[in-house]
Amino acid sequence: MMEESVSTFETHLTSVMDSLIRASVCEISKLFQDMVNDYLMELSLNRKENEALKQRLRLTDHKLRAERKYGMGWAAQRRSAGLSAAEERAGGRQKRKVAEARKYCFRI
Repeated sequence: MMEESVSTFETHLTSVMDSLIRASVCEISKLFQDMVNDYLMELSLNRKENEALKQRLRLTDHKLRAERKYGMGWAAQRRSAGLSAAEERAGGRQKRKVAEARKYCFRI
């Protein structure tokens, strides 16, 4: 009888330990997967930031080479010409004409 109760106890203890091990492995796996996902997200953000910084560096380098090659005045003219072209595309001149027309209306 004593052997039977010891055997039952061992079986019950083994079952409980097995359940605890399975739960622990699941929890550890979940935590590990969460950490991996966090690192992958951070890695992705770092790659995007690096690409943006590389592009910015390329543009700045290109501008610097142009300024060195053609002089500062040329670069300033290009920038102001680029702004004027952007205003034209955005309708900047039309807004100015409307504003000028309003000035004349108020003077009359």
